Amino acid sequence: MTVYRLFHRCISGFCQGLFLVSGVFATPVAVAQNETNEIVLTGHDLTTAQVASISRSNSPVQLNPEAMERVRQSYQLIVAATTAGAKIYGVNFGVGQNKDRAIFTGSILDHREESEKFNERNLRTTSAGTGPELDEGTVRAAMAIRLNGLLVGASGARPEVASMYAQFLNLRITPLIPSTGSVGEGDISILSHIGLAMMGEGEVLYKGRRLNAAEALKQAKLQPLRPFARDSLAIMSSNAYNQALATRIVEELTRFNSTAELVFALSLEGINGNISPFLPTNQELRKFHHANGSSSRILRHLKGSYLNSEDSSRALQDPLSYRTAAYHFGGLSQTLETLKTLLTKDLNSSSDNPAIVVGVQPRLRAGSQEKSYYIQTPEISGAIIPSAGFEPFPWSLHLDSLKNALNQLTIDSAQRTLKLDDPNFTHLERFLSAGNGSLGFSASQKVLAQLVQQNQKLATPNINTILSMAGGIEDVATNAPQSATELLEMIKNANQVLAIEALHAAQAIDLRLKSRPDLAQGKQSARLQKALREAVPFLDEDRALSGDFLKAAQVLTTLSSDLYHRPSDSTGLRCDGVFL
Repeated sequence: MTVYRLFHRCISGFCQGLFLVSGVFATPVAVAQNETNEIVLTGHDLTTAQVASISRSNSPVQLNPEAMERVRQSYQLIVAATTAGAKIYGVNFGVGQNKDRAIFTGSILDHREESEKFNERNLRTTSAGTGPELDEGTVRAAMAIRLNGLLVGASGARPEVASMYAQFLNLRITPLIPSTGSVGEGDISILSHIGLAMMGEGEVLYKGRRLNAAEALKQAKLQPLRPFARDSLAIMSSNAYNQALATRIVEELTRFNSTAELVFALSLEGINGNISPFLPTNQELRKFHHANGSSSRILRHLKGSYLNSEDSSRALQDPLSYRTAAYHFGGLSQTLETLKTLLTKDLNSSSDNPAIVVGVQPRLRAGSQEKSYYIQTPEISGAIIPSAGFEPFPWSLHLDSLKNALNQLTIDSAQRTLKLDDPNFTHLERFLSAGNGSLGFSASQKVLAQLVQQNQKLATPNINTILSMAGGIEDVATNAPQSATELLEMIKNANQVLAIEALHAAQAIDLRLKSRPDLAQGKQSARLQKALREAVPFLDEDRALSGDFLKAAQVLTTLSSDLYHRPSDSTGLRCDGVFL
């Protein structure tokens, strides 16, 4: 495979484009200059990377025709069930504590007015969030995830609803949604605002401009949605907001870990550390795949480095923050992989209650209760079964594990920075000063201490107790949004701690180069050193460091983007976040 083809495959799905859609299916329209790279949603194979592409790069979506047929059939099963007199939660009976209250009796086709009125009321009353508005990317991710969930074909939503989601994504109509209102058991108070905007109510961002939803629909030449049957519940009753936060966590932590390994390699050079813990012989003694992979990458970053040459002044063993690094990077990577695997399963599953399952038959030994959920007509058969498909616990419990792992990496980075300040470890000037009476990084430990303290507090596991709601029915919760938002805040803090470590490491290396100009760095660590020095000059005289810390963080942010987007032949990077 040529380098060009490899690069093309890597960035496929990340190019921006715009599709207009009409009717039920998305129809592609020519986009100026670049070929569009739409993502075809099927309900079965959505990835976290595709969610990131839709949410951050505005990649257009298409709806798979077979998936849309499943959506149509799930709606038809709703119609058949009401005609047969079945009681259906959120369709002909209320929701929540009102599940015992009938909305109408008989076929839903004979009660369109009552059904539409209930659906509209359901969306309006449930749009009850508070707090700062969610960013556009998170809302786009939630819409893409929920749309893919509808395409599983177990929601009972009409095809018009799926089409409207696609139109919102492709035309960049993004509902403005408050961020507080979910305890991680279905994000109804968050996601209902999407249905509200589809009806032409509330506010949206339309191609980056804040508008009344009705005006945005008018400018986009879209008719407002008249929710009917199970539309309102299908729109709001899922964990798409939780899942959107989790996909962002997967993206950001993957980038963080790759960048952190490179910064570590630079830091190891800065302290003139010992590479022995990462050597293949040590890797072979312990069968921790992710830790061994981290060791291999660290050695790759240091290929050609002076650390590979014997030095009698080098410590036989470094502090644990250096020696154990690969196990800590590997621990985060392993936990992140588990989250990603389980989350991906959930992105391609039904979260609907009840589940609308077309084409199934009751078991041979099914009891009367089980059989009561099944519908059989000449036109369609299946089951409408109360479920707990909205439960995110299988993957959300790993959010707290990631908090613990990231807290450890934050402490590790801060501890290494303290060692770089200490001449007992570096044999350089205290606080890495230039040796001319300047004070160097003498005050940087204060900001490190606060960032570490903040992450330690944020890493505290969430207790899953809540107020008992909906008449005592909703009495447990995962509190997944709380864990996810805390983890995102931790990532921001950890990135800044890492940037400060990188500045210290770069300073230490420059001080070493003053006395040994022939000192060779690793191929990849030297690239990081160069990038840092292009943004932040050597600290030869005391100056305000706040700007330096910010610039260093920006360098690492750019680097993490490079790890995903640059071709391997020109920079030595792969788009999957691993240096070559």
